[in-house]
Amino acid sequence: MKIIFFGLGSIGQRHARLLQESRKHELFALRSQCSDASEPDFPIHALKNWDEVDKVRPEVAFITNPTALHIETAVRCAERGMALFLEKPLGASEKGLDELLRLIKEKSLVTYVAYVLRFHPVIIQLKEILEKNPGTLRIEAASFLPTWRPGRDLKKSYSSLRELGGGVVFDLSHEIDYVNYILGPVENIEGVCAKRGNVTVDAEDSADMYIMCREGRFASIHLSFLSHLHQRQIIAYLQESTVVADLIKNDILIYKENAVIEQMNFSIEREELFRRQLNFFFSNIDNPSMSNNIIEASNLFRKICLFKQKCYVD
Repeated sequence: MKIIFFGLGSIGQRHARLLQESRKHELFALRSQCSDASEPDFPIHALKNWDEVDKVRPEVAFITNPTALHIETAVRCAERGMALFLEKPLGASEKGLDELLRLIKEKSLVTYVAYVLRFHPVIIQLKEILEKNPGTLRIEAASFLPTWRPGRDLKKSYSSLRELGGGVVFDLSHEIDYVNYILGPVENIEGVCAKRGNVTVDAEDSADMYIMCREGRFASIHLSFLSHLHQRQIIAYLQESTVVADLIKNDILIYKENAVIEQMNFSIEREELFRRQLNFFFSNIDNPSMSNNIIEASNLFRKICLFKQKCYVD
């Protein structure tokens, strides 16, 4: 299968390297002359322009370039009938989204928006627990942005710039997505987001979100780029117990009357999560209705965009 990459930064190279393991695919990349991405350490055919793309006629596009280019790139690929694997988030704004959705529906394209934490065993187990025992969620996702990309100019990173899709709401939208996955569908998002530190140029570095889902289920989420304590933790408040799920420690603790009554530990390498995601995508390569396709994911994406627009506090 001919696969083309748009963007060969760290996430693009990870996907491409894992695809190389199977050796079932021929990989191409449209390379920008101004790209600051490092050269990949595996074979991949570099293309210089869209004319060369059209000669190759790739069947699948992996869109892993900067967030602000996602939808624009996806539209050009959809016009050519490619299946789309689009790295999260869907975009930096809703600009071009209607055109993309029109093309996907018109051509019955296979698409997928990549939120890899859906394949984390902690999330899978927590979803099973919540399906049997409805409850509410409190989520903390916090880290210190300057430690994300050592050696790179932080203020030039897309994470720092609103117009490029930066800020905690899009960068840490994994948390919003798995709320949608576990409790969903998300019906409304309220709260605030703001820039309160100096780790970004103009993008929000903090957000507190209150998310309403179906049947009265809800979750609260705190997102931060300012924390020197790295956290990715979910607390589920159930009728008969309290569940603490930790995505850094890879464990789940179940409490009753302030004592741990059960502990589950999961051993999984980060690379394996991405392998599982790729396996899911290619096992559904003929299924336009695969879970979290772009049409499905666009519903939550619009709500996230609305939240960023109406809830930003200067």
